[in-house]
Amino acid sequence: MTQLKMLQLRVKGMAGNLAWFINIKVFLITGLIVLGSCETQESDYEKPDNKKAVALFEEVVRKTTPKVRGLIEKYPELLSEKGSMKEERVQALEKETREVLLPMVNGTKALLKSYNVNEKDLRQEFQEKDDPRIALVGLMILASESKEQMAVARNFVNAFRTVGYSLQGATLEEAKKDWVDCLIVAVGIDVVVDFVNGNVTEAIAKKAIKKIASRALGAIGAAIAVYEFGSCMGWY
Repeated sequence: MTQLKMLQLRVKGMAGNLAWFINIKVFLITGLIVLGSCETQESDYEKPDNKKAVALFEEVVRKTTPKVRGLIEKYPELLSEKGSMKEERVQALEKETREVLLPMVNGTKALLKSYNVNEKDLRQEFQEKDDPRIALVGLMILASESKEQMAVARNFVNAFRTVGYSLQGATLEEAKKDWVDCLIVAVGIDVVVDFVNGNVTEAIAKKAIKKIASRALGAIGAAIAVYEFGSCMGWY
């Protein structure tokens, strides 16, 4: 076999190997693209765009808080240290409270769906389908998602992690008008402090449900918390 013939065979062999290499490379690149696309879709599913849901819930909260304020003013003995309420007024207030807070409860359920949290998760912690305390879960998410709270949240986490209820004695006038500050005034720092450590995720949203469900507030207690939040925010 002449040298020319051997060289031609080598070239053909190299060309074949090169074609094989190119095919393998194309196959791998295609696989990576498909895999990356799947991962992106999965990531999008895990972290849905919830800005719209948060904005819609904020509208519900702003519409509801004045109505809660109206309830508090209708039953002034509720926040009076010396006052007491007759049983029939307590029952009437609780009924009205449930009606007033229902839009926030439903709004919270819609908000939670944007974090892949459904009503089944709520039923695991709340016995009632429309427990008024569910509204406070949405309030926690709203406060944590607010752009205004980022620096303040870190400060509270660092300064008050072991303080407990140190801010519970603060008056509404003394409290700063910030989302997180006001949420602490409303529901207690022990509920809030771990929740504002980072961005809201499905796991954190479920943790908020557990936190609020552990509070023996009742319908009226939930209304007072919403009232204090709105008052602290300066909404009325």
